[in-house]
Amino acid sequence: MKPKYSWMKKSLPVMITVAMAAPFAANAAIFNDDTGGNATPSAVDNGETTIIANGGTSLTPSVTIGSSINLNGQNDQTAVLVISGATPYSVTIASGGILAANSDQDGINSSSVITVTNAGTITGLTNGEGIQSVGGGSVITNSGSITGANDAIFFTTDTATVNNSATGTISGVTGPGSDGIDGNDFVIVNNNGSITGLQDGIDVGSDGTISNFTNFSGFTPVSGGIISGGRYGIVAGDRLTVVNQNLALISGGVDGDGINTQNFANITNSAGGTISGGDNGIVAEDDLLLDNSGSITGTAEDGVFAENDADITNFSGGTITGGDDGIDVDNNAIIVNNFGATITGQGD
Repeated sequence: MKPKYSWMKKSLPVMITVAMAAPFAANAAIFNDDTGGNATPSAVDNGETTIIANGGTSLTPSVTIGSSINLNGQNDQTAVLVISGATPYSVTIASGGILAANSDQDGINSSSVITVTNAGTITGLTNGEGIQSVGGGSVITNSGSITGANDAIFFTTDTATVNNSATGTISGVTGPGSDGIDGNDFVIVNNNGSITGLQDGIDVGSDGTISNFTNFSGFTPVSGGIISGGRYGIVAGDRLTVVNQNLALISGGVDGDGINTQNFANITNSAGGTISGGDNGIVAEDDLLLDNSGSITGTAEDGVFAENDADITNFSGGTITGGDDGIDVDNNAIIVNNFGATITGQGD
């Protein structure tokens, strides 16, 4: 900057000082919460601003991002919004409000329990997450867009809930391990919108509960939730519960499975629901309880594969199809294929 403008500084020193200082102050700044722990930036703070919220006197501190707010975060900060402290925080982002990193940052990074209600845009860049939460018991309610170059939402401790409405999109888009939602144990996901990951749509530990719902216009079903991944649609540990309703889709990639889980899985695929994978539709290790009235497909391998102890009921209208076997269970299977239901394998 100095060599380029040296001729101007000699003749107009005051003008140059003002011109350089004003944008820097407005566009590269820290916005601190008040003594109560609350933070409500205004449009004058738009640009390369990071919000630091670390608690205060309020028992219910909050961060509010209005519809005209567009914050991109300081480059030397971990996120556009950084939350810490022992007090739970609530974060509200209005439609049109934006927390979008412009460097290697998370959109929101919180070491506190957080309740986020997002109708706007949250974005993490490079190696960043859309939302990273350490606080167990955090709740994310989304009707806008949450995107992470790594994971869109990353929970590092147990117990969390994600509610994604019909207009909501949750996407992990860039890194080889990018998931839509990446969590530990006791994660609940209620989805009416779109949850996608370059690797997995949803990756959780044990005791996960995932519901993929139908959307209605009046009493007419018009669409369903989408959960999809380049590898697995859903991958989980023990005691997974999945309900996939009419018009809802759970899908894995060309070399992946729609659902891949370990022990004690309880899966319901309703009429009009679809579970599919390039390899298998569903893979479970032991103790699979499956009720199917929709479509389950494994393109290259099996519609359903379980190692031990599978109890599968295929109701009227249900189809289970595999490029190899429709259903493959190594040991102890109870399979009921009702009138009007089909189980088909294309293998030998």
